[in-house]
Amino acid sequence: MASALISSVISLSATVASFFGCGSSQEEPNPKPKEIGEELERLNRMLRRIHAVLQDAEERETRDRSVRLWLCELRGIAYAAEDVLDEYHYEAQRALIQQRNLTLAGEISQRGTKRKSEDELPSSSSSVLVGKVSIPDGMAYKIKSITERLEEISKARCDLHLRECDGERRVIGSEKQPPTTSYVDEITFGRKHEKDELIQLLISKTDAQFVVIPIVGMAGVGKTALAQLIYNDQRVKSHFNHRTWISVCSYFDALRITKAIVESITNKPCGFIEFSTIQKHLGQMLKGQSLLVVLDDVWNEKQSLWQLFKSSLGGAKSVKIITTCRSTLVANIMQTMSPYHLSCLSQGHCWMLFKHYAFGNANPYNYRNLMEIAHKLVKKCDCLPLAVKALGALLKHEKDEQRWQAVLESDIWELDEEKTGILPALRLSYHHLPLHLRPCFCYISMHRKGTAFKKGKMVRQWMAQGYIQPHSRKTLEDIGSEFFDELQCRSFIEPAGINIFKVHDLVHDLATSILQGADLVMLYHEQFGITHLPDLVVPTSCCAVRTFLNFWFDRSVHYYSFTASLRVLELSIDMSELPGIVGTLKHLRYLCIAGPNLIGIPESICHLYNLQTLDLKRSYSLLELPREIGNLTELRFFRLHSEKLKYLPESICWLQNLHTLDLNKCWQLRELPGGIKLLRNLRNLRIFHCFIHRIPYIGMLSNLYRIEANLVVEIDDRNKGLEELKKLNNLGGTLCIYGIQNVSNVEELKVADLRCKANLRNLELTWRNVIIRNGEGHLHVNLKSSTLKHSYTDKEIQKAHLESLQPHTNLVKLGIDGYTGISFPSWLSDPLSLPNLTSITLKGCITEGNLLSAFGDLPCLNKIQLISCANLQKIQTVPKNVEHLEISKCDFHVIRILPQSKLQRLHIIYCIELSSIHVADCGHEFLNTIILVGCSKLKFITVPDNLRQLLIYDYGCHEIWINITPKSKLEDLCIMLCKELYFINLMNGELSCLNRLSVMGCHKLQNLPVIPSKLNMLEISSINCQEILIPPQCELQDVRISHCRKLASISGLHELTSIRQLSLVSCPLLQITMDMLGSKPDKFEIYNFPVLDPQLEVTGPNNQGIAASNKLVLSGDCEFYLSDTEIVKLTGRIYGLTFATLDSEGDSIEIPLINSMSCQIVKVNLPWLVSLEICNCNKLVMLSGLSKLTHLKFLLLVECRQLHYWTDRHLPVALVSMVIISCYMLNSIPQLDKHLRYLEELEIWKCSKLKTIQGLHKVTSLKTLKIIDCSEVCISLAERLQARLEFGTVRNCPRMIHWCSLNKVPLLQQNKQEDKMLESIEIRNGDTKLNLKAQGYVFLSF
Repeated sequence: MASALISSVISLSATVASFFGCGSSQEEPNPKPKEIGEELERLNRMLRRIHAVLQDAEERETRDRSVRLWLCELRGIAYAAEDVLDEYHYEAQRALIQQRNLTLAGEISQRGTKRKSEDELPSSSSSVLVGKVSIPDGMAYKIKSITERLEEISKARCDLHLRECDGERRVIGSEKQPPTTSYVDEITFGRKHEKDELIQLLISKTDAQFVVIPIVGMAGVGKTALAQLIYNDQRVKSHFNHRTWISVCSYFDALRITKAIVESITNKPCGFIEFSTIQKHLGQMLKGQSLLVVLDDVWNEKQSLWQLFKSSLGGAKSVKIITTCRSTLVANIMQTMSPYHLSCLSQGHCWMLFKHYAFGNANPYNYRNLMEIAHKLVKKCDCLPLAVKALGALLKHEKDEQRWQAVLESDIWELDEEKTGILPALRLSYHHLPLHLRPCFCYISMHRKGTAFKKGKMVRQWMAQGYIQPHSRKTLEDIGSEFFDELQCRSFIEPAGINIFKVHDLVHDLATSILQGADLVMLYHEQFGITHLPDLVVPTSCCAVRTFLNFWFDRSVHYYSFTASLRVLELSIDMSELPGIVGTLKHLRYLCIAGPNLIGIPESICHLYNLQTLDLKRSYSLLELPREIGNLTELRFFRLHSEKLKYLPESICWLQNLHTLDLNKCWQLRELPGGIKLLRNLRNLRIFHCFIHRIPYIGMLSNLYRIEANLVVEIDDRNKGLEELKKLNNLGGTLCIYGIQNVSNVEELKVADLRCKANLRNLELTWRNVIIRNGEGHLHVNLKSSTLKHSYTDKEIQKAHLESLQPHTNLVKLGIDGYTGISFPSWLSDPLSLPNLTSITLKGCITEGNLLSAFGDLPCLNKIQLISCANLQKIQTVPKNVEHLEISKCDFHVIRILPQSKLQRLHIIYCIELSSIHVADCGHEFLNTIILVGCSKLKFITVPDNLRQLLIYDYGCHEIWINITPKSKLEDLCIMLCKELYFINLMNGELSCLNRLSVMGCHKLQNLPVIPSKLNMLEISSINCQEILIPPQCELQDVRISHCRKLASISGLHELTSIRQLSLVSCPLLQITMDMLGSKPDKFEIYNFPVLDPQLEVTGPNNQGIAASNKLVLSGDCEFYLSDTEIVKLTGRIYGLTFATLDSEGDSIEIPLINSMSCQIVKVNLPWLVSLEICNCNKLVMLSGLSKLTHLKFLLLVECRQLHYWTDRHLPVALVSMVIISCYMLNSIPQLDKHLRYLEELEIWKCSKLKTIQGLHKVTSLKTLKIIDCSEVCISLAERLQARLEFGTVRNCPRMIHWCSLNKVPLLQQNKQEDKMLESIEIRNGDTKLNLKAQGYVFLSF
């Protein structure tokens, strides 16, 4: 490090050492509290300076290992100092709480059981605590020890020979990055769809002169490669007068970029120097011209630099810009449309990419010994193209199996960075990351690879670690949410589902490489078994262990030193009471307990005065909370899921810092404590699934932002329920008000004052009494009156109701249900009243005049839903900004849509009176999609020229007349489940642009429309036609025909030269011969055909295959499906072959035994098999030969109800997973032995005759063990489990109670819901997914 950095540490050490003194390590008498206070203040200043030094080090490039070790030691001192300060803070909190409790007790004793004022708690001033804070033993020695350690590492400066030039400061933008070019010099797989979408955006007509399309994605995902494909596409070349490719890299130099555009157009150097001269020259050249610019690898986050560059292009007629970047923050500065987020490749395309780089033109199956490793390497790359390409190129000239295995077992950061380039590309994103986000990113990546997480949970763990500091008036939660969003914007975090996120595996590896040598440790229960916990050796100082996740706690676990500094702890517990030892973790800030059998929480938990998060999720049996839970004054988040808790202690109202109270699944909770009004900082309250319909004095909780509840408000003269709602001006989310017709006095509704609720985004208003059965996440308010005898249905009164409920201008979505007023109030059409409204839903509304005309002036309105609007006779005028119109169950007869509308999507659902649709054509892009569902009287459809997709579903007429002009751009025509349809007439048009034609479930349809020559995909299912005509020179690539019982011929199939996928299923009259097939498709599926050409043959390498009466030679790189067979014995041959499928991306054979009545014995002798699944074979009696399958990894047996015998003595040695479900008669399985070194998963469900499982103690690799509903199974107590299970469950196995207790495997009671779910359970083995409701089959994988 630079000497300036060292000198700051030396001066820091000297200052502290001079105060505390050095030399003696003996414990001195405890100093006075005042002296300790001064020492702690100095220690706090010292800690801030250490953090400044470490932050400075983070900004420097330090490669010297001794310097890194020195920094690691300095970081360890910071951890120790933090713990000392935190310990004192803990004691101060304890003193404050004790003083508050004494004050409260004194007030109660003087005034009786009730305090004089119930609107506030007694305050405790820290000034009264001087001299009262108890100083823990040894604190002075800890402070002195920290000082001595700091002085020791400061003196190490000379030994390390640290110089001024060590660790040059890293400057953003100084990293050398290779420039990119527009030249496409590599093979690209799997980006055709993305390329076509972006090209369509580029060449489509638009009124905008300047269009920017950002392509956003993480490093290495293929943004540049995609941009190169687009840039060199012929459609793009012919569309633009000029094209320019510029590699921007880190610094956005507007002068250089503008100069590069000039040079690209003129093909000579630009001699101008002044920027204004270059701008003027470029403007003259571009006058009346169209220009495409690709700005590759943009990092600029300054709006001013972008505007400076943008001003240079004002002279062009049309400018389209494609930018590639890793951050949506960068994209938002430039974009004129939403960023195009590029995701990783599919597993299949990654395999093709890897094969190209690793094997070149050679056949990869000539190296069969490398195939398994190759697939694992592709999986290791987690579908990131850069990594797949890098590893493939790295191993291209290596065919040694040990070398491949070494690469597989190596971490990414251990590979040669210069050869792979993976980590440098990812590390560049980290270097652009602001300093305050780096610890947050590294903490996420310290979680297990592949672990999904929720945003709120991660933010609370950051808070517990101290990564989020207060700033301005924002809450810690809001600041943490901004941190999380920024990491997501910068492509460090990616969505993994609804409100679920993850970190890409290689981004996880990046963080691991950054944390190499760091002290901070996160432990998982999965890293060691419960019985081995005492033997755990933590390879660092105890104060560095701050997080312990997924810890399974039982009586055999004791307190260990490494838990002393924990900030985050996740516990799973199977006991009825939580051990009090948890209450001794005084540094703890985040505690999550999952205990389904937990009935009580010890009072010692109330001594965790630093606790910020207490999460009692899945504690369904909890009967009560500790009486003194109000002592947790720092608590900000409290969640409780208990099915038996009936009341909350009154002290919960003392939690003044509580922000979130989640009681959503406390079914028996009937009321909240009266003092709930004291929680002034409460922002989130969730009680939807409780039987709580009233919250006393809810208006006093003025900071409430989101409420999930179903409340009842009595509307009468004495009740002030809506006045309470008035005070909640911070209320956000969704508010639903029901029973408005019960309000007689409009003034009562005005009291709610919705216009002042600026955070409210969604509002639903209903003139009906509704029983709320779902709607979690919303605040439901039911208006009722004890005196009202009838509802107010007068039109004028209802209009007054709606007038009084005008929301704030920030409202985004509005729903109105059951409104029958004479008209809509003026605010509903006023652009100043609803400037941000994007969606309106009208249900059961009856008004006079045109229902849609009222919304014509709302500037942001883009979606309207009309549901069951009875008097709606016609629709003619659609508001000008609406892009999506959905009409459901309305009685109108005609729809006429004028061309001035911007409508893009029209959905009409079960409008049974609709007879015609007329859409006027216009020059601009208009109405891309029409979806018609259940419109039984609609016979005539006029399709506008710009329509791209037409879907007709559940059509009731016998014929459809679709008027299509020769200019039609229709790309997708889908007609489904029109059971009465027998005739389709496409009037006037030839469908020259049609890309996909689907006709399915039209059982009476006898003739198809003429198939256009440009068609790409044809999908026909369950129709009544006898012949399908494919025109000559058709460009079909995907043909799928199924369940056409009368289909006898497919004319023109043999002439298809571009076909990639052919699927023919269950067409009994269709004869499949070699003559009818043209070029070999990549995927070829024939299913359920009684007649096949005996000469049908598919040849592969080495002629490995299965001989049958219909000859078939299997290819090692193809996937085959064989079905409807009469199999007598399955060995190396299959008799009575009736079905075959090829898939060039698969490696498997599948044999569904749908009609397997004669199949009683399955003897398997296919040694290269990797996966075997035998399902629903109800006549199968015996299994044999599985032990010879030396490559078998996955074995699944499901619903083989007559399977009695399994004659093998041993299981296959390579087995990784074995799952047996519902084989009721199976009485034994082969013995487990020590040769099963890879077995990780063993599951046995509902095998009621199974007696024993032998050899389980010999399998040390086992991670998952499930034995469910096996009433007779018993395991010897001598077979002690040696494996360290990650997940173990035994349920409804009464003879295994003692074995489970001895081996600490959870024994659970019956769950009837899970039994019902078993009928449709999905089993996953590797990449295989099986639904047990499917037909029976045997699945073999190579």
